[in-house]
Amino acid sequence: MRAARNLLVSGLLTVAPWVASAGCDALVGGECQPGLVATKGACLTPAGVGGAGGKGGEGGEGGTDGGASAGGEGGTAGSNRTGGAGGEGCTPPLVPCPDGCVDLQTDPRNCGFCENACATEICEQGLCAGQPAGHLIVAAMSFAQFNAPGQRLLGNALYLPPDDPVRILVYRKFANAGAAGNVDAILAAEGALRGRSFIVKTRDTAAALGSDLSGGTYDVLLIHDQPSAPNGQMQSLGSALQGAISSFAQAGGTVVVLASATGEMSAFLTSSGILATTALTDATGAAILGVVPNDVVAVGVLSPFLAKPATATIGSSEPSGPLLTHVFVHKASMAPIVIHKIVLK
Repeated sequence: MRAARNLLVSGLLTVAPWVASAGCDALVGGECQPGLVATKGACLTPAGVGGAGGKGGEGGEGGTDGGASAGGEGGTAGSNRTGGAGGEGCTPPLVPCPDGCVDLQTDPRNCGFCENACATEICEQGLCAGQPAGHLIVAAMSFAQFNAPGQRLLGNALYLPPDDPVRILVYRKFANAGAAGNVDAILAAEGALRGRSFIVKTRDTAAALGSDLSGGTYDVLLIHDQPSAPNGQMQSLGSALQGAISSFAQAGGTVVVLASATGEMSAFLTSSGILATTALTDATGAAILGVVPNDVVAVGVLSPFLAKPATATIGSSEPSGPLLTHVFVHKASMAPIVIHKIVLK
């Protein structure tokens, strides 16, 4: 019957209604005998009727109509996908995809799930290599007051992700209300200047922040300066968020932390793993100098500019280098005021 069906598929054999071929009997009184099905003028057993695809068996063709192609697995019933080699299925860890049996952990054309092609052509552990870099930006400014260069600087940081709207997760539980309001105003003004929109969601607990960060729905985590936080609060928050922040940044997220010399932001920066910080020292009234004008945080920012109240220099045990840049510094001492770290996967 296989030979006859192959000929039927290729169109080389036409079976008249009164002729019986291997595996099918002649029409009786214009109808097929019991147990057979009339298909294209021939009486075939149900297994020979196309449409369901079926298993490829010993490298078989899997049917004549809508089934798997010759020599394929046949896929699931009714599937029109082209199968691979015949047999009962794929051998783990391989799984069936339209391309055949593939390893979703390493196949660059089926990375993580079928037909997910990696632009970099590298698939590692089910993820495409070459994800966008993450960013950790520490600006030792509270924004209780601000000027035009400060506004542009913060706008660059918050709108660094290309998404529109940019989705921002915010922690401001112990922030100065005026400073928080100024940041909101800057976000709106900079969005209008750039033709960008934004969505803000505020969370007040480490558990809620961690859950949202791991959900993959936010582009930016913004931590306001927290001058009124109780003793130990910010260090505990940082410790609780360390893993979530690390994963978020490694996945291409942007973290922006505003800080001043008042309160425990130094402890938060260290315990969260964002920046090993030894001190935040008040720098109100100093001249702020941009020393890396091609950094994304510095683009379009006039320099030098005046440090407004609650601006600080940052003491850190982490040295500057290719992935850690002192973007803005105290002009006289050259101590950093804005630090930009790049996180690679």
